[in-house]
Amino acid sequence: MSPRIGTSNRSWLKALTAIVGAITVLVAGGVSSEGLATPQKSPSKAAVVARAPVVDLTFPNEIYGTVFDHEGDPATDLRIDVVTTAGTIIDTVFTDGDGFYNFFDLPAATYKLHFVGDDYYQDEWYENAPARTSATSIPVSNTRGWIVDAEVTWVGDGGGGGGTASVEGEVNDSNGFGLEDVEVLAFNLNREVAGTATTDSDGRYLIEGLSEGRYTLCFDSADYEYACLGEAPDADSADFFWLGDGETYYEDFTLCVYGTVAGLVVDSDGSPIEFAEVRFYRIDRFGFDLWDYVSATTDADGLYSKNVAEGSYKIASLIDDDESPLAPQWWNGVSSSNFASRVIVSSDSPQQDVDFELREGSSIGVNAWCSSSGNECDETPWISLFPLDGTLATDERQIYGSQVVFNGVPPGRYKIRMNNFWWGGDGSEENATVLTVGEAEDIRGVTHVFPANESGATIAGVVTDQNGDPAADYRVTLWASLYEDVDYATTDADGYYEFAGVTPGAFSLSFTTPSSCDDDGNCVDTNTD
Repeated sequence: MSPRIGTSNRSWLKALTAIVGAITVLVAGGVSSEGLATPQKSPSKAAVVARAPVVDLTFPNEIYGTVFDHEGDPATDLRIDVVTTAGTIIDTVFTDGDGFYNFFDLPAATYKLHFVGDDYYQDEWYENAPARTSATSIPVSNTRGWIVDAEVTWVGDGGGGGGTASVEGEVNDSNGFGLEDVEVLAFNLNREVAGTATTDSDGRYLIEGLSEGRYTLCFDSADYEYACLGEAPDADSADFFWLGDGETYYEDFTLCVYGTVAGLVVDSDGSPIEFAEVRFYRIDRFGFDLWDYVSATTDADGLYSKNVAEGSYKIASLIDDDESPLAPQWWNGVSSSNFASRVIVSSDSPQQDVDFELREGSSIGVNAWCSSSGNECDETPWISLFPLDGTLATDERQIYGSQVVFNGVPPGRYKIRMNNFWWGGDGSEENATVLTVGEAEDIRGVTHVFPANESGATIAGVVTDQNGDPAADYRVTLWASLYEDVDYATTDADGYYEFAGVTPGAFSLSFTTPSSCDDDGNCVDTNTD
């Protein structure tokens, strides 16, 4: 198990969280994998802001990450409060010179992050929310923490008129036809109108004369509901974009008829569930994508409400917490999307009531060993649960000791993968054992023994620069997961590196410039030039 990361290890931690574009290498026992790896130029200022708390990490009771502004520069000396959902400040830190922050030893609870505004940055909550009630929740437990990278709004350049930048695009209806006479308004960070335009007969618009800064767009039509970027109802909650001096930003937008889906989420006793997530999957002629959805969160009374564009949806509710025993559920009362009822939102039925009663799911305990002698795994394997019947139980955990437990698993059929080895059969996905799970079962005995490898495998290669010349003195790091480095090597004068005696499994490689590491081997910048 990796050592617990605290303030004394921040340089290592910041290097780890900056790794991008890792190369994955699958190693089988006794196989030598040689190849040519050309270093790829990674941005020194990462563009972050995901749509959910980003990476589930292995260090419990912690929230840490890096904060950037719109240009990817570190947001330095920025105050961050970690706050309970009830509004109590638990701890306060300030970002360092690299924009890094770290909250550790947090009590198990659900938190929200408040980026406290000053003369340089706008006051806001994670992620880009104007208030605590609309901020993204971050559940922390004794077995789980989070890496939370974020972008904050720099108010040094608020945007306005009198410049050389412009915004143009097309406004369409849901069938793709251009809409005429739609007023397009460009708002700056102060939510002031910096420029306007009206669409022509093809739905085209052009707003000119804008200065450098951050903007959002809102669209006003007599025939459609007022809407802004990010499916927001107004500029206060809209998504903003950066517009440089002399640049043209292109933004096409679709105006839709919107309806409201609202409801109640309770448990089997009828008690309301707070912080339950409700996901809306829009169906098109190809079906729907489990990774493409919009969501709402229930309040203290278990109530939720969401404005969605007209269309056909399948809707599910779940508790985003590994320790919750409650299983995800599709509407209307089924565990599989294959049997879920559709919800139609249209101008004829703009209001839909969709309620959920979440029930206890099954618990699956998975054991993994590294040899037939029963020794615990040194490589800290990843255990993945793959549903075969459209349930919302896809999950991935890292195993410590010897066992990991999946809670709240809905009824259905599953396959289990441990690193790159599938449980049962010959280790392939095709021949993997199918585990059938019923209602509220306690399943144990899922065990996998990783094959012993006396001599180990070899990973080797040559690193070159963009001109094809050998890249000497580069540090090459071998990772067993995103968080655990196994070994590192340094390229020689010919750019050659080698790892010998590698145990079977899935690995990643990262390549680091020579100037970014100190004499103790601590690398604080993994940018590859």
